[in-house]
Amino acid sequence: MRTLLPLLLLIGCAEAPIEEGSVLPDFALQDVNPTATTYGTTVAVSDFAGQASAWYFTHAT
Repeated sequence: MRTLLPLLLLIGCAEAPIEEGSVLPDFALQDVNPTATTYGTTVAVSDFAGQASAWYFTHAT
């Protein structure tokens, strides 16, 4: 279930269903979390190739 959850999250947010075996688009964002070990660096999807990962986007003011 751990590896299925990120896929389910992506499918739930996608405009069109993602086919099994599809390549996800690569993107990179700067880590702005001051408590993260990667703070201030650019983190990309490709940095986690071959690993299970989940991406959470939020906005706070």
